Amino acid sequence: MQSIATQTLRGVTERDLVQAFDRRVLALSRAHDALVQKSWSKARMRAVMEGVVAMQADLGRFRFEGPDMDVSADAAMSLSLLTHELATNALKYGSLSVEEGNVGVAWHVKQTAEPTLVLEWTETGGPPVSVPSGRTGFGSKLISMGLLGTRDAGIRYDPKGLRAEFRVPLAQVLAQAY
Repeated sequence: MQSIATQTLRGVTERDLVQAFDRRVLALSRAHDALVQKSWSKARMRAVMEGVVAMQADLGRFRFEGPDMDVSADAAMSLSLLTHELATNALKYGSLSVEEGNVGVAWHVKQTAEPTLVLEWTETGGPPVSVPSGRTGFGSKLISMGLLGTRDAGIRYDPKGLRAEFRVPLAQVLAQAY
């Protein structure tokens, strides 16, 4: 896929757009790598996220907390794109844009009538955060769609660091047992 994209976009003069597309394809390839290890039916949640952020930043700047679980192929793809966009924004504008910044990624299952996976992204130690002005790009739209397109995404531009929370019914995330 990446070779096809590279050949197709070879003549495009807006190299920053080509590079952004290339990085998104790489994020998807990390999810594919995790899925291949489990016969393409599931992937470990932590492995998907770590694989994506390792392409962009030092894993030592991330703290992952939550029960590792097998997620479906669709959930792995969605999670990889969401993680990529959040990490890209943290590198450009947020906590990862400075040496002292870090990111916490935590998740848990909220037991309600319909168990829900809650994923939290918390940036600390970065520059003061403010609500972006102007038009939003594809990455921001992807983030606002949340996991698996549920649109259950809460973004808070706390001056101390970006905070995002995503909710999705657990049944939509988990890999089916065969």
